[in-house]
Amino acid sequence: MSKENESFTKLLLSHQKHIYGYIFMHIPNDSDAEDIFQDVALVMCRRFEEFSPGSNFLAWGIEIAKRKVIKFRQKQVKSKVIFNDQNLEKLIEYSTSYLDGMDHRKSALKKCIDKLSPQDKILLEKRYHKNVKVIDISKQVNRSAGALYQVFSRIHLTLRNCVKRTMQKDGINIT
Repeated sequence: MSKENESFTKLLLSHQKHIYGYIFMHIPNDSDAEDIFQDVALVMCRRFEEFSPGSNFLAWGIEIAKRKVIKFRQKQVKSKVIFNDQNLEKLIEYSTSYLDGMDHRKSALKKCIDKLSPQDKILLEKRYHKNVKVIDISKQVNRSAGALYQVFSRIHLTLRNCVKRTMQKDGINIT
């Protein structure tokens, strides 16, 4: 594998979730979104020599995806919801901004989880990493499911507020 191919592959693999997520926000059908992503990846591969090393690979990929999404939507005549070009542009602008903030949100969430009590971290680990049902956790910790739902509600609210404060403190616009 040439160095250029290796560079492209590394960059694509590190940004494919964001590019696919961008496409999926506009084309919520898995099959269509995957087809468009494959087209985008192919275009990016073919045009990789046009990419300037050190510039924003994700922005470049999103721009190509944006064009593919617009082209797909224009061909889609069966859709019940048709956006005019101006509304589609606004939607694309919003989603691009949202995706840009996703990494910041994840980073802020990690910091906020680190601030939780050990008991709350254990509950989150069981519920979201090990996918244990609340009813099963309640048996393990000898508490009612209703009480645990209240605990999870409190944890979620704490995390939401912490993420918001962290992002504001870092000067990141939250939408």
